[in-house]
Amino acid sequence: MNANRTHTPSGMSAAPPSVLRLYIDLVSQTSLAQLSRRARRIVKNKVFPGLRAFLRSAADSERRLYRRLAASSHLERAARLYFESGSRAASEELARVLEASETEAWPVNATFWSAAIKALRETHAELAESITVRARESLKREFTSEGSPKLALGQVIDWQPGEFDHCEKTYALNRLYHLPLLAIAARLNDDGRCLEEFEDLLHQWVNSNTDRRGKPWNELTTALRLNSILLAYGCLRGTGRLGARAHLDVMLALTSHADYLAANLEYDILNNHLVFEGRSLIEAACAFPRLPGAKRWLKRGMAALDRELAHQVRHDGCHAEQSTGYHMQVLQEYLTAVAILRSGGSAVPAQWEPALQRMTDFLVEITRPDGTPPMQGDTALHDPQTPYVEEVLCCAASILGCSGLYAGERPMLRAFCLLGDKLPSPTAEVFRTKASGSRLFPDGGCCILRGDTGDARAMVSFDCGPFALEDSPAHGHADALSFEFSAFGRNLVVDPGVFTYQAGRWRDFFRGTRAHNTIGVDGTDQVHLWGAFRAYRPNGARLLSWGDEGGLAWADAEYLHRASGVVHRRRLVLLESRLLLIADRLWRTRAHDFCWRLHFPLYAAEFRANQCGHLLIVRAARGGDSACGLAVLCHSAEGDLLEIVEGSEDPPQGWISYAKGVKEAAPVLEWTRRAEREATFFSALFPFQGDTLLDEFSLHVAGDPAGEPILGVRVGPKEYELRLEENRPVWLKPSR
Repeated sequence: MNANRTHTPSGMSAAPPSVLRLYIDLVSQTSLAQLSRRARRIVKNKVFPGLRAFLRSAADSERRLYRRLAASSHLERAARLYFESGSRAASEELARVLEASETEAWPVNATFWSAAIKALRETHAELAESITVRARESLKREFTSEGSPKLALGQVIDWQPGEFDHCEKTYALNRLYHLPLLAIAARLNDDGRCLEEFEDLLHQWVNSNTDRRGKPWNELTTALRLNSILLAYGCLRGTGRLGARAHLDVMLALTSHADYLAANLEYDILNNHLVFEGRSLIEAACAFPRLPGAKRWLKRGMAALDRELAHQVRHDGCHAEQSTGYHMQVLQEYLTAVAILRSGGSAVPAQWEPALQRMTDFLVEITRPDGTPPMQGDTALHDPQTPYVEEVLCCAASILGCSGLYAGERPMLRAFCLLGDKLPSPTAEVFRTKASGSRLFPDGGCCILRGDTGDARAMVSFDCGPFALEDSPAHGHADALSFEFSAFGRNLVVDPGVFTYQAGRWRDFFRGTRAHNTIGVDGTDQVHLWGAFRAYRPNGARLLSWGDEGGLAWADAEYLHRASGVVHRRRLVLLESRLLLIADRLWRTRAHDFCWRLHFPLYAAEFRANQCGHLLIVRAARGGDSACGLAVLCHSAEGDLLEIVEGSEDPPQGWISYAKGVKEAAPVLEWTRRAEREATFFSALFPFQGDTLLDEFSLHVAGDPAGEPILGVRVGPKEYELRLEENRPVWLKPSR
């Protein structure tokens, strides 16, 4: 049954804070150093660049560049030629020197790319085909981002199109993600069209964006664009095929981007942006260490990465933004920085590798059976900025010397660009994850319950920790005590992911409590969310106990819902690697409306009659194996309402987003109840394959004299009974 309806909570909740209160709180939570840095950056980069752009012509950029090159002995002749003979002679001399110069640093090392392209031709046919197809598709100059319709860019590109209704689309256009594809395809296939497109796009961008204001010069976008330019240039440098003008454009982009980033590192934001920006500075400095300014770039980049490793990575290896997507991005950036420093002969700080080992260990542990990460926080499985799990782990295996990691079989462009001919071939024996047993990451508040026996090999990832990075909560979601559940190699209960960063009702929904597998109170979010990236005084959950022994794996945690004052305690118990029991208790002195939710992937859902409650069956009927699914049994009470909601627009509910900007209708179970003082919800989840007799699936709840709940479950011929004691569940039947 699909439902489009509006909840009207009858319980009284605390009024949301006023706009004035929100901004006062925001300022009070921001340090004076952050505020001063933000003000300085605004004045420096929004006012002065406009004045400089007004007074200077495009040729001034070349003159300033050649004046800088005059300070470098190996480029002094090119600079002198510019002032004596003009731009053409100077650019030809610059091209000659850059083509002939030897450097060991990634990504401009000629030997690395010769071996990489050879391996791509001979060993990685599927990846080579993927790169070729994507590069040739980009020749059409049809841009799309975040689910938007294709936009024909034309021969002369407007880098800030008025058609874009969202700044993220302008950022994506200006990040030039496809330049490396064009460069690799040009070299791989001796494709002149791809080479010409690379040169034309680079020249257009450099000459159209001399005014360092506006969205094209957004700091993160600048860092990502610099990465794309250097990667593409490194692939083509030394082939003798690049025109003299292209070498000059690269130098103009390199110096302007690196100088801009060095002066504008986002210390006022203090999140993942700093990692990308610091890595880009290290890359520019190591690629061309003799350029004037390179030492300053390296110093600033190293300082940023050094500081942020301690700030953003918790002691247990979790990235502090509480987003698996950003965990992978940040880990990949640090791995790349390590590879760059080593290739350039620079020392890697001693504290980096142990921290990256812990980050890698966390990623191994949370990876779901199908090789994808849980979609916790702002995470999209398909995003130009986010690598695949196997890409990150493959790079970690090579760079850190980790063993037993997952390598997968998908084409891995990032891993290829970083590892070259060291990328494992598709026919090689691939790494596999060695994760087993349950794990707790206490600082990041992630508890993994895992069954290692039987065919199901179920896995639960439970969110029982902080909301997000304490001084930058932009990517956290109101998802305390939410969980994901996988079995038989499939994801059965999921987080819907992130759909958009555009402020509005869809951003609010995907960040909010309604989009997570937890309990909502009075129709409000656990945390007051405002804007696209703000949260008013967010609080985290608190783990009470956890363990894994005797066929039981469990986690017990609680959370204070600030808006209503309700305390929510949730206990998850995984029995014999397959059956998941959920016990929720919520208490407060007055009446509230509660809504218990489970979100499913693109499955078909239906209710069935059952002797002891509502039985919901979800099956992988859309593009999957219909014989695999999940049975959900809810121990409902009189007056409860259970509904399947799918694809509701108003209010938003029943959606999943695997790629930014793309959402698909997916079923959600909503179990609502109005209760006085206290409410308890008991449920059982049983994954199945084949023709399991689910009519014999039952759940009974009783209490002992001490008030501790006793849960009795029957699945076919098997019967289980356990008591939920204060600190742990205890088997009653079968006796252990």
